[in-house]
Amino acid sequence: AKRARPGSGKAALEAAELLARAERELEESQVEVAAVDENGMKAMVLAVERRINDNMALRMKYPDRPEKFMDSELELFSHLKRLHVLATAPELFPTFVRTKCVSSLLGLLMHENSDISIDVVDLLHEMADA
Repeated sequence: AKRARPGSGKAALEAAELLARAERELEESQVEVAAVDENGMKAMVLAVERRINDNMALRMKYPDRPEKFMDSELELFSHLKRLHVLATAPELFPTFVRTKCVSSLLGLLMHENSDISIDVVDLLHEMADA
């Protein structure tokens, strides 16, 4: 008959406890997605529109110096990511359409930075699935 290695039961028990604790900590650390209301959505849209304009102005002013517009591009990307919360609030879609942001997003489909274009496609896909 095989013999159990000394301490192997203890090690397995410790591993199981560590796993259970890690799972509890993960569950407790989950971030709740904040509900978005009409005013919050309008603020996000204004922020995205501002970042689009800033980025476009810097790209036109410094077309051959990406270091000059890279920060504005990161800001734009970050604010686009925040818009994804709209996919959780389809009741705001009519108001969103009235803000005229959709045409700005469609314009970003031709952005020189493919990460931004791809994120717009993802956002529109999420909203269509909502």
